[in-house]
Amino acid sequence: YRATRVVTFVARFQLENRTSFKLTYVQRHLLLLEDSSISTSTSIKESSVIMPSALMAFHWPRTDLDQLLCIRVMDLPDCHWSGGFSLEQDKSFHINMRQSYGRSVFIRCEVLQRGETYHVIFSDASNYPPPFKLENLSQVPIICYQNGVSQSYLYILLNPGQSVPYAWDETTLTEKLCVQLKTGSESRQFDL
Repeated sequence: YRATRVVTFVARFQLENRTSFKLTYVQRHLLLLEDSSISTSTSIKESSVIMPSALMAFHWPRTDLDQLLCIRVMDLPDCHWSGGFSLEQDKSFHINMRQSYGRSVFIRCEVLQRGETYHVIFSDASNYPPPFKLENLSQVPIICYQNGVSQSYLYILLNPGQSVPYAWDETTLTEKLCVQLKTGSESRQFDL
């Protein structure tokens, strides 16, 4: 076999679920095609499920459209889909999903390139501090949200003295936090 060339085919992406949740995932453009009223629905036909402790190969259903992945915790029926995130860059970050009543659900994501494969590891974020803590030390209620998001469930109402853990809702948008008074004042943007 000295003159034989060995050609090895590997998956471009591997998804590993180290959380205690069943996660469902979908390419972001498929969510954008659906009606926004089903943002917590399980009816997205092209979504797939990855069980806890599972490792599976992944490929994009549509390579001609955006290559951003969205996830959702299936065990929480009122959990909205996350924003889209890229899988082709070594990095670690928190994925922020919101429940219907505004509570954030964090999943930690690590993307590691091993050879030609990007290994995407989802783990419980409870073992990591949140990237940000938003505190309202003023005497008036304020509303905070990431610049560029339009869904009202992504807006956070902070009453006086209240604080919440925070991670960006959309990793593809600019990392600017908009803050405004609840009474409807003009918003101010802050680089974090």
